[in-house]
Amino acid sequence: MTSRAETPVELRGGVTAPALFCVHAEAGHVQLYRDLADLVAPGRVVYGLEAVSPDAWRDRGPSFEEMARIHLERVLAVSPEGPWVIVGECLGGALAYEIAVLLRARGDGKVLLLLVDAFPQGHPILHPLVPGVAYRAIHRSRILAFHARNLARLEGAARVEYATSRARKATSALKGKARIGADDSADAGARAAFREALAAYRPPAYDGPVWLFRASRLPLGARTTSDLGWGAFVEALEVEELPGYFTTNLSPPNVTFLADKLTARVAAFAALVPAPSAVAGT
Repeated sequence: MTSRAETPVELRGGVTAPALFCVHAEAGHVQLYRDLADLVAPGRVVYGLEAVSPDAWRDRGPSFEEMARIHLERVLAVSPEGPWVIVGECLGGALAYEIAVLLRARGDGKVLLLLVDAFPQGHPILHPLVPGVAYRAIHRSRILAFHARNLARLEGAARVEYATSRARKATSALKGKARIGADDSADAGARAAFREALAAYRPPAYDGPVWLFRASRLPLGARTTSDLGWGAFVEALEVEELPGYFTTNLSPPNVTFLADKLTARVAAFAALVPAPSAVAGT
C-alpha cells in the first residue's frame, strides 16, 4: 500500500513568496513536476499536492470540492497569508481550478492559476465518429515518438540518464495501473475516487487571473477551441500556445520553454500583489 503525503511535498526549497503549488492528477503523485520545479521561478519554494488518502472519507467517494477543501487546508498550513500560485497540468487542471476557486472565495484576491494542457472536463472531448480506443492508441504513439526523438538527439551519459528517467516513470505508471484492480490498494482507491469526482465536476465561474499554456499540437480527434473550453468559466483568461505536442510540456526539452513562460507570469503577478518576505514553513 502506497502512502500519500498529508502535507505539501517540497519539490524545491525557496524563501520568496509567492509559493507555487503543483496539483496531482489521477495518478496521485507529483513526480511529473520534478523537472519543472528545478527550473521555474528561481528563489521561490515549489510544493506538490499529492492525492488525498481514501482514509479521509468513509462509505463514499469525495467530490472535487471536498478534495479541494482538504488541499486548501494543506496550502494554508504552509502559506497562510499568500499570495498563492496554483499549477495544474492535464487532468490535474480541473482540481487546481477548484482549489483556486476556494482560495479566491476567501476574498483577498491573491491567487494566480496556471493551467497546462488542461481541459475543464479533464479529458479532451472527441468528435462523434472518433473511437476512444483509436484516440488513445494514436495519442500514446505520439508520446512515444516524442521520447524517441529526444533520445536520438542525445549522446552518451545524457542519453542513458534520459532513458533511465523515462523508464522509471513508465514503470511507476504501469505498476499503478496494475494496482487498480486490487481492492486493498490505496492507490487504486485514490485513482477511482479521482475519476469519479472528475466525471461529476462542473466548474463554477471564476473572476481571478488564469493563464492557460496549451500545446500547439492537440490529440487527433479532439474537438476543442483555442481556449480548450475555459473561456466559458473564466473572465480573465489569457491563452499562450507552446510548441510541441499535448502533455509533453513537462518533459525535456519542452519543460525549459514552459518554465520560462511560467516564471515570467509569476514575476508579473508577484509585482502586483503584496507578499510577506518569506514563505511560512521554509
